[in-house]
Amino acid sequence: MLRAQMNKKIVAILAILLVLAAVIWLVFWRVEAREVVPKVTQAELIESNKSWVETKTPLPLTENIFMNLPAKDSKVTVTSSGNLVLETTNPYYLKQLADENDRFTNIKEYRLVIFADKVSEYINNSKYRYPTGYGHTGMSDYQIESGIREISSGQEALPLKKEGQTVDLKSSLTTRYANDLAKDTADAFEFDALDQGAAIDDQFETSFQDVTAYPKEFYYDFTVTKKAFFLWSETGEATITEPVGIEYVMK
Repeated sequence: MLRAQMNKKIVAILAILLVLAAVIWLVFWRVEAREVVPKVTQAELIESNKSWVETKTPLPLTENIFMNLPAKDSKVTVTSSGNLVLETTNPYYLKQLADENDRFTNIKEYRLVIFADKVSEYINNSKYRYPTGYGHTGMSDYQIESGIREISSGQEALPLKKEGQTVDLKSSLTTRYANDLAKDTADAFEFDALDQGAAIDDQFETSFQDVTAYPKEFYYDFTVTKKAFFLWSETGEATITEPVGIEYVMK
């Protein structure tokens, strides 16, 4: 009887120790994974976005086409909300767009709007590197092994209104996760901006009658390993599509 009681106590103590170890491990790694991101005011964001224009940094139109600034028949501005807006009728860049994608065949004007909090990332997309180390959520670790992030255009046109020369677009866009692994990995690495999506309220004037709008997006495609309770449990592909702006095609 005494031995049985002792065994029960030992088992109970071991169980408590295991729980404590798990809690300590979780807290330690979650603290290690977090980075303190300084808060940026709206005024600072606007000034930062203006600096990209002032320093004449090449602006991506697509993953492979970059506009060197300043450019003839082109205007780049930063709105009062911080969005970066490009409007161009430059034949050289319009031809590049048409040669790359049939969507732009016979294009007469191109307008690109990049959301304020995505301007820096968008312009520097070619320098993007996946997070190193581990991300953590719940009782699982995540490690991104390899992958890409590309600038892409949404496949579905967005509904807009055109009265006279005024184009009015009101819509909302959300981030799309291909699977639970993609969502969990984004949470683990604290890709907070991915969950915000975007509410769009955009108006502008154009003399062209045929106007079509598409989402401008970041497309993430990566391989991630998930480790739960100290055991590698899953390695798979995860894709995420995040809205970063709008592009207009005028013909």
